[in-house]
Amino acid sequence: MMKRLIAVVMLCAFWTSHLHAATPSTITREDQRDVMVTIYNGNLGLVKDVRRARFDAGAVEVRFMDVAALIDPASVHLKSLTEAGKLKIVEQNYEYDHISLRNHKKEAITVEVIEPVPGDWEVLRSTLPHDKIEAFTMRYRVPVPKEGEAKLNYRVRVRF
Repeated sequence: MMKRLIAVVMLCAFWTSHLHAATPSTITREDQRDVMVTIYNGNLGLVKDVRRARFDAGAVEVRFMDVAALIDPASVHLKSLTEAGKLKIVEQNYEYDHISLRNHKKEAITVEVIEPVPGDWEVLRSTLPHDKIEAFTMRYRVPVPKEGEAKLNYRVRVRF
C-alpha cells in the first residue's frame, strides 16, 4: 500500500510540474517600465514599450498582453536589454480580437480585407477562408449583409 501511495504521489508531482512548465508566461501592462510614442504624418505611430520579464533557460512560451489593437505584426521586434545575444524568437502568433464590418447599404456587399503577414506564416484558426495572394499577404472576402454587420476573427502563426 505504501509503495502504491508513493508511486501515485510521484506521478502527481511529475504531472503537475509538467503542466506548470507548459503554462505560458504572461507579460502584462503591470510589467511595463517605460513607453515612448512618436507620431508621424499619414496616421502612423511608433511605440517603444519596455517591459520587465525574466525567462527560464530553454524554449519558453510567452504571451504579451495589453498591446495596441491595431498593431502591425510586421513591426513587432523583441530584444533583451540586458543579454542581447541570448534571446532568439523562434515563432510569433498574433491573435486578433476581431475585425467588424458594417454595411449601411440596402444591398449585401463583399469586402476584401487585405492583411500583410511577415515571415513563414500559417493561419491557425479563422471564421472565414483566406487566400494567400502573395508570399507575405493574405486576403479575406467578407460577405456583409444589407444594413448588417459581419465579423472576422483569425489567429496566425509566424515563424522566423
